[in-house]
Amino acid sequence: NDWTNPLSKEKPGNGKLQFFNGGLFGELSLSDNITIEADSNSSSSKDSGSSNNTKNVGRGDDYPSKWRNASPDSLVDDWQYYNRECVSFCAWRLSQEGKKGISGLGSAITWYARSGLKKQSTPKVGDIAWFDSSAPGVGAAGHVAYVAEVSGDTVYIEEYNFNVNHNYHSRSIKTSDVTGFLRFK
Repeated sequence: NDWTNPLSKEKPGNGKLQFFNGGLFGELSLSDNITIEADSNSSSSKDSGSSNNTKNVGRGDDYPSKWRNASPDSLVDDWQYYNRECVSFCAWRLSQEGKKGISGLGSAITWYARSGLKKQSTPKVGDIAWFDSSAPGVGAAGHVAYVAEVSGDTVYIEEYNFNVNHNYHSRSIKTSDVTGFLRFK
C-alpha cells in the first residue's frame, strides 16, 4: 500500500493512516473480543463437575435499587433489617422464593437460635450459609449468605457486606467453612 491508495479491510494501512484491527502485538480488536465472549457465553453450559466454576451461577446483584443505592444502614427493609447488610440481602432473596419466618431475626449471629431451624450439615441450593462468630474472618455479629450452587464439598454463595464493605459479593468456599446451613420453609 502507499498513501495514494484508499484504505480497506483487505489493505488496512499505508504507513500513515490505517484501520485499527487489534493491538500492537496482534491481539484481537475490542469488537472481536466482545463477539467471541458473547458467543462463548451463549453456547457454554454450567460445568457441574468443577467446584471452582462460578460462571452463570447465582443471580448477581439483583438486590432492589431502593436499598442498594441508599447509604448503608440508612433504611430498614421489609423484613426489619438495615439495608446493605448480609441479613437484609438474604431475607430479600428468600422472600423471592416465598420462604417464611425470615423477618426480625436480628443480626446474623442470632439467626440460628431465633429461626428455630435445625442446622443442616449438607447444603442445598436455597439454604442460608450461617457463620457464627468463631468462623474464620467473621466478627462478633456473625454472617449469613445465600447458597446459589453446591458442587461436592464446595458451595457457591452470594452475600452482602462481606469484608464489611456493604456491597454484593460472591465466592466459592468449602462446606466445612460454614458453621451450618439453615433451610427455611
